[in-house]
Amino acid sequence: MTPVSIYNLVIDTQNNQYIVILEETEGPRMLLIWIGAAEAKTIALGVQNIKFERPLTHDLLLNILDFFDIEILRIVIEDIKENTYYAYIEMMQFGKRVKIDSRPSDAIALAVTKEIPIFVNEEVWNKGSVILKPITEKEEEEFKKKLENIKPEDFMDL
Repeated sequence: MTPVSIYNLVIDTQNNQYIVILEETEGPRMLLIWIGAAEAKTIALGVQNIKFERPLTHDLLLNILDFFDIEILRIVIEDIKENTYYAYIEMMQFGKRVKIDSRPSDAIALAVTKEIPIFVNEEVWNKGSVILKPITEKEEEEFKKKLENIKPEDFMDL
């Protein structure tokens, strides 16, 4: 498994979809995952560390887990089947590890809200929408401009 962090969150304006881009912490690969608008908003709020007076849905779940003394250990993007990404949330309660099935976007929203590590299985790197990191600042700016026009069809047979 490879540790990753969020590189960017972009909108595909042509299809009105959002893309979360995960980058491996010690390597050149980046993984693109198309997500819904609500999840994108939650992830963006977490990345920007914006807090609300009242809990949002992900905050509520984290509060419930805290109340029952359940610790989230990590998020794992584990597989991709028929262009759908699969993830799980690995948790610990009273010394017992459990894995809970999750959509990657929901799991990532939890991760950024509470600074939980995110990992990607090697199989996902092999089957998913992967691009390489830009090397220079100029390449990074050009890359970010290109991301604005990326569509799922550019990577997958839909």
